[in-house]
Amino acid sequence: MLTMSSYYDDSAGQSTNSSKWNNDNDINNKLNNIKKNTGSSTNNNNKSTTNDDIKTEEADSNKKPNDSGKKSLLIIILIVLAIVIVVGAIFFILAGLFYLGVFGGSSLPTTCVAQSGFICSNPTFNGATISVTLGTGSTYYNATAVFLNSTELETYSGQTPFPTSAPQSIIIGTMYAGSISTINLPAWYNNVKAPIGSGISGQIWISYSKTPGGQLNYAEVGTFTGTAR
Repeated sequence: MLTMSSYYDDSAGQSTNSSKWNNDNDINNKLNNIKKNTGSSTNNNNKSTTNDDIKTEEADSNKKPNDSGKKSLLIIILIVLAIVIVVGAIFFILAGLFYLGVFGGSSLPTTCVAQSGFICSNPTFNGATISVTLGTGSTYYNATAVFLNSTELETYSGQTPFPTSAPQSIIIGTMYAGSISTINLPAWYNNVKAPIGSGISGQIWISYSKTPGGQLNYAEVGTFTGTAR
């Protein structure tokens, strides 16, 4: 009786296992290489992005100081302009007040602007009376002169006779053609004296007749403005 014995070739098994192990190692190596390459590419992209961001931030940081400087310069210019405007306004206000004599100054010019046919020159004002040199181109009889300030003009306007009804009127008499005479007229009907630097304005009027004893006529000789000195 024959006995069959089994035979197992261990070398074949080992060869097969070795080949499989090598294949597995190759696959793992390839996977690792793919992962490494992928990670490296990702890191490079991240580095590139980071560099771009840094450049952008640097550019922005370079721009910000310039913009800030321009804004600061604009603010300074606006402030300077505002100061100039305010100082100019104050200057003109003060000049106007000095001109009007509010601060006791004498900047308001003393003048007498004559009407046609009359002379009104050399005006002065001492606070109580005004002094002017009057003249005419015609001979006037029974002349009476009066100075009426702006308030009194409203009081006596429209009254007859005018201006001889004013209490401060001064009788001149005859005013001959081509001759001149200096007269002193009360600046106020109540004989008050204005302080030095006070301004005044009004009109000089006369009543007259063209013939001795003739009908009275009324005429404005000139407009007076001045400052008490």
